[in-house]
Amino acid sequence: MALTPWLHTLCLTFCGQGFTTTLIDRLIYSSGPDGKPTDVLVPRLRVLKVGRKDIDPAHVDEGQLLRMIESRWSNLALEAGVGVARWEKLYLWYYPPARDDQDAPYDRLDPLTPETRARVAQLKHSGLNISIW
Repeated sequence: MALTPWLHTLCLTFCGQGFTTTLIDRLIYSSGPDGKPTDVLVPRLRVLKVGRKDIDPAHVDEGQLLRMIESRWSNLALEAGVGVARWEKLYLWYYPPARDDQDAPYDRLDPLTPETRARVAQLKHSGLNISIW
C-alpha cells in the first residue's frame, strides 16, 4: 500500500485477518509540529471495506480503531486541503464469534463495547457512511 498513495478504495477480503492494529495505526491522520500530515499510509483512501474473516477482535485495539476513524472524519484540518482524504465509506465486518456462543444475546456477541457502539452511531448521525457488524 505504501507504493499506492493515490489509492481511493481498499477492499480487504480473504486476507487472513490482515486488518490489525498495526495497519490501523498507519491509517491514522495526525499532523506534525509544522501542521503537515505525518506519514499516513494511502492518504487518498476514502473507502475501506474489510470482509467477514479479516478482522479478529483479538488483533484490533478498539481505541485505535476509533482514533483512526475519527482522525479522517472529524478533523477540520482535512477540510483545509492537507493532502489526506476524509472517509466516505467504512464497512467493517468482524470475525464471527465461536460456535458455542452463537446462541448468546446479541449484546454479548457484539465485538464493540457499548461506548464505542454509541460513538459509531454519533459518527453515522454526523454523515459518515459507516457500518460495523
